[in-house]
Amino acid sequence: MFSKTAAIATVLSLATIAFAQADGPVPALNPNPKDTTNRRLVGKRFAWRELPFQVDTTTGDRGTQFGYNKCNDTTQGPESKCQTLIVNSIKDFCLWGPPQRGTVGDTEGENVAYCSQPTHGARLMLPGTVKSAQFVKTKSYVMMIGHMDQEKLNIPAGDEGGELDSGGQDERGNPLGAVAYSSALPSAKGVVSQAPMWHAFMGSNIFCMKFCDETAPNASGLCRHTFDTIGCGPNVPADYDALENNGQFGVFLSCDGEDQDPVTPDNTRVPATSNCVPFKSEQIFATGAPAPAPSASSSGTVNPSQTAAPGPGNSQSSSSTAKSPTATTPVPKPGGGGSGTTTPSTDPSASPTGAASANTASMAVVGVVALFAGAVFA
Repeated sequence: MFSKTAAIATVLSLATIAFAQADGPVPALNPNPKDTTNRRLVGKRFAWRELPFQVDTTTGDRGTQFGYNKCNDTTQGPESKCQTLIVNSIKDFCLWGPPQRGTVGDTEGENVAYCSQPTHGARLMLPGTVKSAQFVKTKSYVMMIGHMDQEKLNIPAGDEGGELDSGGQDERGNPLGAVAYSSALPSAKGVVSQAPMWHAFMGSNIFCMKFCDETAPNASGLCRHTFDTIGCGPNVPADYDALENNGQFGVFLSCDGEDQDPVTPDNTRVPATSNCVPFKSEQIFATGAPAPAPSASSSGTVNPSQTAAPGPGNSQSSSSTAKSPTATTPVPKPGGGGSGTTTPSTDPSASPTGAASANTASMAVVGVVALFAGAVFA
């Protein structure tokens, strides 16, 4: 007969297994990678110029996709609901932010893209949004870190934020249906290509994000999206202090780098960077007033039947940074339903097909954990 101490240890061990995300390559494609009615976001693939109006046309506990993915000059403007994120270079990148003022945790399913250039059908960053940044390209991913004025992205001052990623508690992603693209991915060869696995942290005036290449041998370990409570430090390790520049900021770098270690809560090694090229803020950000609101409607929505294809940005890379996420510096933490949770959907049509779902497997183990705990503590 197990002692209660041994039983607790067993339950905790099983729970750890349940919520772990295994190392390895990108998870398998959905049976039809272009099927927008399959909720499993990580298994979807769309060529840059073949994006549908919405990547997610399913329903579930969290409702329908808030915005759209087919973004172009008809959707560009301060009311845009574009949910396609671009990171091409230090000169051409986007960040997530709430569509209206709200915490990251409360709006994680509806966040929209704010971009450094008015070329992606999204909202244009206000001057001073990004205070420092670093773009890094490795053999497995592109990443971007930086310091920001988060209030200019509709994030309230003091919000510690949270994680946005290609997983989500119901496999539909956060934001729902959000996809990420880059022309700088190692296998892209300058062509704007999809990064099926990605994660981003926004909050405490710091941002970090990583897009893993589809061919990376350990994309699942490098773009892990289960540690949503530990922020940028372990998930995207980098020299955040150097970008802060003793409170002066104004540091913008484009670098090559080596791969980080797979994401774990105690991951502290900062991977080396090289061939860093400095930039000035005025070389990066679009000048002038933000683009006008979309002509389709004042709400920023567009006609789903539109045929204009999204236009790719330039092929350079981008980045930005904030305070170093050390033990004494706040780092983004999740609010609301972070992607580390596994809330099952009640929508029967949303069941993943093809390769086994990580969240589905997790829920099965959770059931075992619950039954075991009930037997022990009854």
